[in-house]
Amino acid sequence: MDNDIYFCEPESKEFISSFYQKEYWDNFWSKRLVTNILYKMAIWIVKIPDLLNYRNFQVLKRLGYLNKNPKILEIWIWEWKNLTYLKKLWYNILWVEMDPENVKKINTLFNKEVVFQGNYEDIKLEWKYDIIYMRHVLEHFLDLEYVINNLKNNLNEWWIVFIDVPFCESDYTLKWSIFEHPHIYHFTKKSLNNLFEEGNFQNIYMEYYVRRNLNISRFNFINKIYVFILMMLKLPSYKTGGNVQENGIYDLIWIFKLKETWKK
Repeated sequence: MDNDIYFCEPESKEFISSFYQKEYWDNFWSKRLVTNILYKMAIWIVKIPDLLNYRNFQVLKRLGYLNKNPKILEIWIWEWKNLTYLKKLWYNILWVEMDPENVKKINTLFNKEVVFQGNYEDIKLEWKYDIIYMRHVLEHFLDLEYVINNLKNNLNEWWIVFIDVPFCESDYTLKWSIFEHPHIYHFTKKSLNNLFEEGNFQNIYMEYYVRRNLNISRFNFINKIYVFILMMLKLPSYKTGGNVQENGIYDLIWIFKLKETWKK
């Protein structure tokens, strides 16, 4: 594997679309009901998303990308963790989401159409954005070449794509990515960089971090309460850097922009 990329081959693109439109939310995420309730309570009280998304937004803020009211596209809404936070801070944000029920609920919440329904692998958006935000999304797509071409067409010149994926140079994270989630691809630094370099992007920022072990008790409900308290106090649930061969879930953050030589 010259590019250090690992992948699991699904049945078909149609199978993937069907899975994420219904079964993914009804079965996979419904098992985390207690977590979702606590997250929503924390978001409502302290007006932040989950701590890892909050961390990512702090990175973007520190680098100056959130200073000029950028036009943001977030691909996939996930568990609604970002919605209240982003709705309060940035009104110039849109989403792409596959689950039609989520699309309906969120457009109702905003009282206008802010979500495009569909698979980003299949649709073509006419607009361009300053920031395209993808946290734990890229590993779910089948046709990465199509996705990257879509990103190029939807990105304003000089602006960025923010990628956050499981960092699979960690053996622990690789096993977690393969066996505990419906991920198609499992990225290393080399594979992710090569993928975007070949797609006429250049990297301008990279880091990785490990999620801290938040299981302080053998009772799962107590662990969720602990996470809720961390969110309330805005305390970090991660540690930047570290030895990737230690046990723990590692995330790789990478920011890309279009190469100056690429002509639209």
